[in-house]
Amino acid sequence: MPTKKATVILLKDEITESVIVAEEQDIVLNTNGKTLNSDATTITNNGNLEIIGNGNIKTIADSLEDPKDIENVTYIVKNNGNTTLNGATLFTETASGIYNSVDGTFTMLEGNIETNLQFAIVNCGNSNTLEKPSLKISGGNVKSVTTCLSIWGTGISHITNGTMTASSTSLYSTIALQSDGTLRIDDGNIISNNYNAITLYSSDLNQINGKVQINGGNINGVCGVASY
Repeated sequence: MPTKKATVILLKDEITESVIVAEEQDIVLNTNGKTLNSDATTITNNGNLEIIGNGNIKTIADSLEDPKDIENVTYIVKNNGNTTLNGATLFTETASGIYNSVDGTFTMLEGNIETNLQFAIVNCGNSNTLEKPSLKISGGNVKSVTTCLSIWGTGISHITNGTMTASSTSLYSTIALQSDGTLRIDDGNIISNNYNAITLYSSDLNQINGKVQINGGNINGVCGVASY
């Protein structure tokens, strides 16, 4: 029997808590102009979660972490189910933004994701149809001083609108395709202020299995390939 959707509204400001959405739960989190903080991963979603409102969700890592250790770093949201960002600002100074796991799907309709040190979105999802891509970005703004979207799964990452901006002064791409997954861009803005806008990575540059399909949008920067 389907679980009834429940709405949780933040009524107090500067709440410090780590939240877990259980596998059978269907939750709408209304940030309601308030702020939810944690010194660990702030939200772990195992069910269905929609984030709305004009509030903030933040996390502070205990120490600086290796952003390439994608499974073990601290995130604002770790998604093992279905998460939709439909408002709010997700921000961190030292941790990473969104982790979408192998079986997860993440959709961004509006809102903001901003990281000042590590990756904004790490997509490990394997869902590979346009009807249900592992990741879909249809609006909002994603900003990072390193990489806005790092793709590790075999599924489809589908961008239909929104803006991604990387301001790194080192060798980080705005979007990094690290696997044999598919990146499809139909519209939106992909902006690099220093390095490549899009990079396909491979251990063997003679055999690159990742796929990039660009049908539209504004790509401000180089599209290239690189070895691990």
